Amino acid sequence: MIKDFRDGTTVEDEKFLISTCTKGVSTSGQTYLNIILQDSSGNIEAKLWNATEEDILLFSPGNILLIDGTVLKFKDKLQLKIEAASYIDPDFEDLTLYVPTSDFSADELKKGFTELRNKVTDKELLSVLDDIYKRHFEEIFAYPAAVRNHHAYSRGLITHMISVAQIADFLGDHYTKVNKSLVIVGALLHDVGKIVEFSSPLIPKYTTEGNLIGHIQIGYFEVSQTCRKLNISEQNRLMLEHIILSHHGHHEFGSPVEPMTIEAMIVATADELDAKINFMQKTMDDMSEGEFSQRLFQLGDRQIYKPKK
Repeated sequence: MIKDFRDGTTVEDEKFLISTCTKGVSTSGQTYLNIILQDSSGNIEAKLWNATEEDILLFSPGNILLIDGTVLKFKDKLQLKIEAASYIDPDFEDLTLYVPTSDFSADELKKGFTELRNKVTDKELLSVLDDIYKRHFEEIFAYPAAVRNHHAYSRGLITHMISVAQIADFLGDHYTKVNKSLVIVGALLHDVGKIVEFSSPLIPKYTTEGNLIGHIQIGYFEVSQTCRKLNISEQNRLMLEHIILSHHGHHEFGSPVEPMTIEAMIVATADELDAKINFMQKTMDDMSEGEFSQRLFQLGDRQIYKPKK
């Protein structure tokens, strides 16, 4: 795996995802490709010299290739010199081997989801949850929760939605007169629009619909249509729609409306907390103890500090 590469490592028949690829021309007129190769452990820059038009197509971003080459150190940074490559059909591959993945296994996430689902006592709301998850199970359990920032890895979406639901479930117990079924179902559906907003779980980019409409409105439409199809009562439909539309908390953060019910406030608060803590944890992974980060616009342009043990 890429994390194990050292200067002089020989690479033989190893599989990588092509993350990016750009063409260059040397001073001698030689065409070469600048490539970023990726697997679940990280990424590495790579070079292919004497590139042909066929090579340019072969190394298209999103392709999975079988590669031979040699790892070299260039300007104090490891780089892979590619010597041979061949195409692999992604339909027969476990895609989680090529992207950073949730710390939780698929089985752990399924267990977490089932435990939350079993707490939903409102049969109408449960039918909405089951219908949407049945139709979109594979996407929900594969997609990231973001292109970058928080939970930006395979299974990140379901990891985030379960975590938000667990936080919301706790808050629902802490406060009185809370509709726990609504809180849990709203949390488990709040970001469902991201399976349309993003292009794929491999190298996610914003789709045309994602750019023009956004995941909040996409998710609202999915939930609203499902409620109407299942003849859900108007009260349950409106309360669930409101959670989806208000879960970013403020107009300036993209929510068409702000939370106006306790359940919507709980989900929006849990969503913000989970996203920010995950982003802080990811940032601290690359920091030394006793170090301050640079200013982070994702956290209101503040620095964060990694305490010494």
